[in-house]
This record gives sequence, C-alpha cells and structure tokens, in this order.
Amino acid sequence: MIPADFDKILIDIGVEVEDFVSSLSKPSIRGLNVNTLKAKSSEIVDLLPVVPTGYNDDTYIYVGDDKVGTTPLHHAGAYYMQDPSAMLPVLSIPEGDHHRILDLCSAPGGKTIQLALRYPNAEIVSNEIVPSRAKILYQNVERLGLTNVCILNNSPEELASVYREYFDLIVVDAPCSGEGMFRKYDTAIEEWSLDKVLGCAKRQRDILTHADAMLARGGVMLYSTCTYNLEENEKQVAYLVNTMDYEPLRPTEVAISNSTRGIDVDGVSGEYSRRRYTHIHSGEGQFFATLLKTRGGEGEIVATRHTLDKKYLPALVDFAKNTTLAVDSMASYLEGRIYIPAFDLPRGVKIVSGGVQVGEVKKNRLIPEHYLFSAMSKCFDCVEVSEDEAYRYLRGEELYIDAPKGYGVVKYRGVALGGYKSSDGVLKNHYPKALRNMR
Repeated sequence: MIPADFDKILIDIGVEVEDFVSSLSKPSIRGLNVNTLKAKSSEIVDLLPVVPTGYNDDTYIYVGDDKVGTTPLHHAGAYYMQDPSAMLPVLSIPEGDHHRILDLCSAPGGKTIQLALRYPNAEIVSNEIVPSRAKILYQNVERLGLTNVCILNNSPEELASVYREYFDLIVVDAPCSGEGMFRKYDTAIEEWSLDKVLGCAKRQRDILTHADAMLARGGVMLYSTCTYNLEENEKQVAYLVNTMDYEPLRPTEVAISNSTRGIDVDGVSGEYSRRRYTHIHSGEGQFFATLLKTRGGEGEIVATRHTLDKKYLPALVDFAKNTTLAVDSMASYLEGRIYIPAFDLPRGVKIVSGGVQVGEVKKNRLIPEHYLFSAMSKCFDCVEVSEDEAYRYLRGEELYIDAPKGYGVVKYRGVALGGYKSSDGVLKNHYPKALRNMR
C-alpha cells in the first residue's frame, strides 16, 4: 500500500493511482548491457535468455530466472546488469564531442560504464562521496576493465573548489526520495515521506549548484532521478533554466520514443524532460533531462603529473619482462601503489583509482591487481578454459594446465576472467578472494 500523501503526488502529475498501484505487484524487470570493450553482443546474447530493449544493439531485457550475476561471463565483465529505465538517461544525451566528463554521484557505476563505452576517448571522472559505495564503484569499473576512468571520493563542494568550469559533460544522477523504486524495494515505501522529498530537493539544489561551477560554457548537464514528484524533477530543471540560464536540450529520438513527456513547471516546458513509469514502461521509475549551459567560461585545473618513483622500477621491470606492458607508462599515485594513469589528476582530491591499478610493490616485488588482468589482458599470455574450469577458477582453485612460465590471464569464451602465475603446469590463482564465486 502506498502512503496517503503519495496519492496526492500521483494526482498532481496526472497519473492514474489505481494503474500505478497495480503495477507495483508485478515483478521487476532486469536489463543487461553488453560490455563491448570485452565482447560482441552477437557472441553474448545467444548464451543468455534475453530480448532486445529496442534502444540499441547492445542493451537487452533479461528474461531468465537464474542468478545471472554468478555466471563466469558476468564475473569476467562481459556484461553488466542495469534497470532498463536507468539505461535511458545516458542514451538521451544528444550527439556531440565530450572530452572531459564528470559522473558526480556515480555508485554503483552503471552510468559511468555507459559513458566509458559511449565516449572511449574521453577523460571520465567518476565520483562517489560515500567510501563504502566508492569501493563498490571501483569493483564494477575494475570488472568491466575500463581504461579511461578515474574514481574519486569527494563531496561536490570539494570537487568544485578544484575543477572550475572544467568539464564539458556532467552527469548528476541525484540522490532522491526513491519513489520510482517502490516496486523494487519495500523499504522505499516504508522510508518515504513529504519531509524526505523536501530534504532531497534541497540537497539536489546544492549538488546542482556545485555541478554548475564545474561545467564549462557550452557544456551539457544531464540530470536524473528515480523519483516522480515535481520538487525533485521538473522544478530542479526550472531552477537551472530560470535562475542559472540553462537551455533545455532535445533528447535523442530513442529517449523520446521510450519515455513520457515531462510536466510544464514555472514557465518551463516539460517537452524535453522525460519520465518513465512502472505502469507504462519496462523498468522502474525514472526522470531525466539534458540542458545546455549558456554562460561562463572554459576553465582549467592545475593537474599533477604523478611520476614513477625509481625505487619501484626493478620490481616493475621484473614483473613486465614476459609481457608487453610498458613500464614507462606507469605512475605511482600513493606509496607503492602503481597505476597506468587514465589522465592527470589535480591536487586536493581523494583518489580511489587513478586509472588501471597495476599493483602494489612489497619487499621489492610487484603484487599485481585484478584490474590489470581485467583491463590489459592483451599484454599477457592467455589460457582459454572450459565452463567447469572457469567455475573452479572463480572458486579460487588452482588449474592444472600447461602455460608459459610467469603471469598470464585466464579467459572464458575469449573474455578475461582474471590472472594466474604459471609454474610447472600449475596455474596459481590470482582471482581476488573477496570476489570468489562459491558455486
């Protein structure tokens, strides 16, 4: 049963209460995006019970009953699960060159992953203020093997003091009251109140103010929520238009054809604001709008180039000698923590990941990270394994396979599962203990 006060919100936005309530008793719908950095859609979809979303060739609706997140291909990052409605905001961004991108409230990482796949040559800063959620974000970016993403753990205010009118695309998937999640999570209904709506709206306004300070003139702001009320949606868009001189942008045709028109508020047309409802669309509730910043300048940051401490060089050279890794492309961000940098980062930010994490040097030896094997498998010898061997590997077992001595990558159906170290016909398992699948 939905809260009584929420009935009024549905009526205000023109939604038939009975139809909406009826949709909450139906099962949630799961979506699937193919990671085209690691696999081709044609090679993945034949292996899974999926049907096309109609958005593009790489997004699907998962119609199976099993736990798809436990399969070897999921562990390998061949695809990631995302609500079909949550796919649309990034797909709604009009075509354009975006080289500096900020995903400001990014955990668990679905939109960051979409951005990295859509803009493979861009510098993508993915930020999450909550440390525990930033860790989950890192694990997803690592699993997908993204090479153009840096992960930060800062407040919007902290970032705005460093990045001044710097980005040409900022995504604000704002924390919200979660009305669009009523079907998926019982707690969303239990925790909902009008006070929560107003509190979220205030927080969103603060986030948008800091995001505006980081967006260059001519840049694009994508604003999205998973809620329905006007306070957190169209009124935030109207604030950007009426107070901060933004212009609504027409979203892509795929977004328009798979969503419902927004609502006119405060003299701002809702035509380019888009909504998704559980009783109309496949997926949970969603709101999104893209806007153009018409004022300001093109700012810069004073980036810090982190160079490799020479004391780590012998360990790196020894590790890389049987690979095609370029040692001179690596850098040390923190003591003993080695990266292949996605791009330079400024001083004054909390770095969770500066790019592809190579590993950590301990006692003059490099201990390689899973991220390195996931993202840079082409630099290593690779061993293809069967499904049974893949599950054994994911459980942390050693594999008895002849392979060149040294570090290499285990692959399943051509997709990197993770690393190993080979010696005398034994592949010592380097899959992280925290990720092991105990099937």
